[in-house]
Amino acid sequence: MKRLLQLLAIAAVAFVSGPVFGSGAMAFTPGRVEFDVFRGGEKNGRHAVEVARAGEGYTVRVSIDLAGQVLLFPFSYRHRCTETWAAGQLAALSCTDQENGGRTQAVTAQRREGGLQVRGPGFNGVAPAALIPTSWWRRDIMGQSQLLDTRTGRLMPVRVRRIGEETVQAGGELVRATRYRLSAASDTDVWYDVEGRWVRMSFSISGQTFEYRLISPRSSAPKL
Repeated sequence: MKRLLQLLAIAAVAFVSGPVFGSGAMAFTPGRVEFDVFRGGEKNGRHAVEVARAGEGYTVRVSIDLAGQVLLFPFSYRHRCTETWAAGQLAALSCTDQENGGRTQAVTAQRREGGLQVRGPGFNGVAPAALIPTSWWRRDIMGQSQLLDTRTGRLMPVRVRRIGEETVQAGGELVRATRYRLSAASDTDVWYDVEGRWVRMSFSISGQTFEYRLISPRSSAPKL
């Protein structure tokens, strides 16, 4: 059961829509994206990401709340994470994670000279400054070979394959989107529309299929 929750947390991790802002060499559109999370067709929770302007950069706030039952076992999962970005790189990160109402574990990261100082149950040390956390809303996450696991602080090797373009249901409309498959602890399929907005996700763990269904307006989703 604990292994299932760990895999689910790895696979799974915005509010104001508006103009595009520059951040160093990057440009982003702030916004909010929210998904209902289904397991085998049964709703088990929600996952939301909010991206807002902060000075010359931006902040990202992630909230995940899951609850349900797998086989005979009830489960619950709560994740909160705040990222601060400046000059196109992660400046700071603070996340908390709780399974089944147990002990809360924390992950922090702070930009230092030479990289990111990361502290978490899975890693304590200096990580590459260009590392991207597992908050999913950025399509360029699919161009990475390593991600910062916001649940443990671990530097997570990943393999990404572009599956191709598909028409999917998202936010009450049919959307043309590109499907990617990210392989780490499990395989996760993620869809982004032609403008780079995150519109869908699915994965299977221990024979259980999980699906993210977009419930917020697609036009309000953040993009980079």
